[in-house]
Amino acid sequence: MILGILPLLLIHSAHSAAVVRSTVEADHNWKLVWPRINTGDFVQSTATLSRDLNALTVSFWVKDTIGNTHSGYLYYTDPEGNALMGVYRHESYLDLNFFGPNRHTHCSCMSTDSNWKHIVMTWSGTGMGAFWVNGKKVHEFANMAKNHVVPSHQGPLYLGKLNSKAYLFQGELAYLNIYAVNISTTEQVRELSRASTDDPAAVLSWADFVQGAHGEVALVQEFDIYTSSYIDLE
Repeated sequence: MILGILPLLLIHSAHSAAVVRSTVEADHNWKLVWPRINTGDFVQSTATLSRDLNALTVSFWVKDTIGNTHSGYLYYTDPEGNALMGVYRHESYLDLNFFGPNRHTHCSCMSTDSNWKHIVMTWSGTGMGAFWVNGKKVHEFANMAKNHVVPSHQGPLYLGKLNSKAYLFQGELAYLNIYAVNISTTEQVRELSRASTDDPAAVLSWADFVQGAHGEVALVQEFDIYTSSYIDLE
């Protein structure tokens, strides 16, 4: 749980709780494991966005399997299945896509090893944002999806796939949280790296994903990223 990232985040949370919370205990830590590449292996959120977003931050930990060159991390659609937002990797390129003209940005900033990485993507309706990998800002952008709004009350969000059989996932994901603000400092990113299962400041928290596994995706309890990762974000 984030205790001091931004007062604004906590103000937002009072009005942006997910529609349905899962019953996962907040004092447990969890990761989701994809043991293979398969179209039937994905995670579907047990809630959807309860408010429109004119700014957002997506934070998560990921461990890719070596050799998987196309990984779909996060995918949001409308009820008809039309793409609204995607977070994915193509070889070393990390992508954020709102699926429209001038609504896509990427950077060659992902090493293709199998180590744990903390990823943060930020964006606001001013068109500005940034990517962070392991606590370091690796990409800044402007004029991307200016004045765009990510709509609420659409379909669920998916982990481990994109709207293409080429963008499936094999590996591990943990602590994916979505916030309704665009953060901007290294300290805020480090605070996000400490968020775990049920962050009250998030519009969608990791607790909204961990009970939505399909196929062979496995839920692993009592997972501690800080004893499983060599990364020191302090």
